[in-house]
Amino acid sequence: MTWRAWITSVTTRKEWLTGLLVMLGIVLRSGHYGRNPAMWHDEAALVMNVIEKGFLQLLGPLKYAEAAPPLFLWLERGVMLTVGDGTYALRLIPYLAGCFTVALMWAAARRILDCEAVVWAVLLLSCSDRLLWHCCEAKPYAVDALLAMGIITLYVVSQSWSINRRILVYAVLAPIAVWISYPGCFLYGGLLLVLLPEVWRDRRRSVRALYALLALVVVLAFATMYLGPIRAQRHAAMDSCWVQGFPDWSRPWLLPWWFLVSTVEIVDYCLRPIGGVLAGVAVVGGVHLWRDGQRGLVTLIAAPILLAAVAAMMHAYPYTGARVMVYALPGIVILTAAGVRPVMAWLAAAGPGRGGGPAPAARVAQGLLLVLLLAPLGWSLYRTAIPWPRADTAAASAYVLAERQGDDPVMANHWEYDYYFRRLGSAYQPLDRPENLAIPDGRVWAVITAQMAQQRADILRGLLQNPWQVARQRDFARTTVVLLVRAHPATGDTGTRTGGDAVTR
Repeated sequence: MTWRAWITSVTTRKEWLTGLLVMLGIVLRSGHYGRNPAMWHDEAALVMNVIEKGFLQLLGPLKYAEAAPPLFLWLERGVMLTVGDGTYALRLIPYLAGCFTVALMWAAARRILDCEAVVWAVLLLSCSDRLLWHCCEAKPYAVDALLAMGIITLYVVSQSWSINRRILVYAVLAPIAVWISYPGCFLYGGLLLVLLPEVWRDRRRSVRALYALLALVVVLAFATMYLGPIRAQRHAAMDSCWVQGFPDWSRPWLLPWWFLVSTVEIVDYCLRPIGGVLAGVAVVGGVHLWRDGQRGLVTLIAAPILLAAVAAMMHAYPYTGARVMVYALPGIVILTAAGVRPVMAWLAAAGPGRGGGPAPAARVAQGLLLVLLLAPLGWSLYRTAIPWPRADTAAASAYVLAERQGDDPVMANHWEYDYYFRRLGSAYQPLDRPENLAIPDGRVWAVITAQMAQQRADILRGLLQNPWQVARQRDFARTTVVLLVRAHPATGDTGTRTGGDAVTR
């Protein structure tokens, strides 16, 4: 059986197969959400802003040089005030956003793609490694992807509506979209470009007036966002983190190469583990849909990505294979799925073998493409069994809280512990401010997180100045916990007989 015949035999049963893939996507997201991974530093930093700041304060500068759209922050704080500040509550919105994104892909793909492409679209999105990561963290990136998928779905579903009705709906949703997701301005920029030809062909003044109203609403929503939260959250430390996402204007002749490499990196980020190779398939899919009369859809997918590249050229928004571009994922998935059949057909026709069938080389190429398309499925199942490597800050914090005696002070070197030790008050201090820590009983817990054991050992060595000695030590993944005690001034005795109980996980 040829690869084409095998694919056709599978995809002819698209209804139950796509249904299973939708359920798989939700199960994978529920599994990662349910296992409750430890907070990572940037996530904890954003969470502490949600916990400590009021709604109006969240419109201004954020601690830890953090940045996030205000409406997302307000939703997070609303959930926190209603349900609590546990990790399940704080990650609930991204988790639900991830599940709804899968369902919307299924609803939209059925209307714009053929049977075979629908299967690939749902599979690639359901098993996207990056979306699985973002659905179990208290960050806005899963919401970015949901918004992009929602705009595509609304565009597809509303094509039978009158142009006036469509524009009014888009105008009502514009402020929400721009304020809940920083890429919302790019997505609505693409929407304005898509609607422009239709509005231009329609000679009615009412239609053009409504289009002008939509453009005005988008501009005002973005202007208030830019002059308020965006400007308040802009920080030099943040810019330095994203310098690789901006072109080097000292060598402008490299701009086309920068754009090409960055675009492939974005596709690779969206379709890990080896998604960059599928960038060519996505281009073919875009050409196929364009020739098939779906030019508006292709523009709606491509324009927001290109607008981000323009913003990067002005050093206003990073354009690189990273979480800030995950909003491009639903569109890239649709283009890639649309390109599978044309690429398979081209490979079969490129080198016909004996009997009119594909040549062995063509069969091998088709097989390799199939492996690339199925790689996200295998990778997502692998990451379900063996989750992403991460410092076990949750277990280390729980150990300290369980073993503390009385008012034992605690110090730590990562933002995650600001969250986990948030109820200790002044008994907890970051490791870079030990002078603020009161140590009345000669005991202090130190929690040190670093990727390499040698790094943690070096930090610990810096702490072990007389009269401090290690009374207890326990190791967790990428984290070391030590109990430091003050030696007796006369004998040098620590005053405790607690032995070390080092455990490596």
